[in-house]
Amino acid sequence: MNVGTLCKRLAGLRLVFVLGAGMCPVAGVLLGDGRMGVIAPCLLGGLVLGAFAMVAGYLRWRQAGGTSGGVTFLGCVGLAIWMLACIVTVPGFIKATTLARKNACIQNLRQLEGAIEVWMRDKQKRPGDVAPDDGLFGEGRYPKEKPRCPAGGTYSYHVAGVRPTCSVPGHTL
Repeated sequence: MNVGTLCKRLAGLRLVFVLGAGMCPVAGVLLGDGRMGVIAPCLLGGLVLGAFAMVAGYLRWRQAGGTSGGVTFLGCVGLAIWMLACIVTVPGFIKATTLARKNACIQNLRQLEGAIEVWMRDKQKRPGDVAPDDGLFGEGRYPKEKPRCPAGGTYSYHVAGVRPTCSVPGHTL
């Protein structure tokens, strides 16, 4: 297949590429419900289809001797729609990631609270006593390892009878 045939085929499919570039991210947003597992491939597909539309316009321009055509308006629209979809979905992804980290941190705080209660009961300690790490974590204990905040915060949990806290604002029981 020569360049002229390829150019004609791509030029004929230009509208399909642009529609795909526009609809693929939109479908990803609608189907993905804020989950990048579905949205990312759709956004990538939209980018690829928009790029194909731009290439088709360029090939058409080259075939015409560089006097008309060029980077098509439809190709630009396809890429603009793709970029708009990225602008819409990335903040949602960041919000979902932040919420997931917060929920994981709260679950860790609950584990710490339970570990301190078990330590108090097993060692017959009273509220206000200080719980050492080796008394809370290790073999035969739950959790086996000291939990870490997914957002990078630090836990304060050693005083028995006082709820564990995290240094990240909003990460509270």
